[in-house]
Amino acid sequence: MTVLSVSDGELRRLEVLRDVDRGGLPVSAAAQLLGRSERQVWRLLKAFRRDGGAGLISKKRGRPSNRRTAASVRVAVLWVVCQNYADFGPTLATEKLAAEHGFAFSGETLRKWMIDKHQQGALRLAVLEPCIGLRRRRRPSRRPR
Repeated sequence: MTVLSVSDGELRRLEVLRDVDRGGLPVSAAAQLLGRSERQVWRLLKAFRRDGGAGLISKKRGRPSNRRTAASVRVAVLWVVCQNYADFGPTLATEKLAAEHGFAFSGETLRKWMIDKHQQGALRLAVLEPCIGLRRRRRPSRRPR
């Protein structure tokens, strides 16, 4: 027996299609319940009859995105940031990368790359830590009474 992990939407789809397959629910009503056209319900029903519950699980699960940035570009960007913009935050570094070097992506993307690089342990050296924008916080000084 195979264990499948399904989302809430996929589980609801399974229950509705099981009712359709047993004859208790017409395809038009299932289409309204699922927010799909009748044609899509027939397509899902065909997959359900062929593969069971596994036929309803998203085929994209576990695969990398088509919009993923190439690893070589990611390495080049992090190298440029370390060499030229070590004391910049991700937002300003992104603006400089776009203006000076022609790299175009969001500041959030660069921030995630910097954090991932730090967590992988590749930039643990004290020389490179400022390159990824992770600085230690200073303790606040105590106020005099």
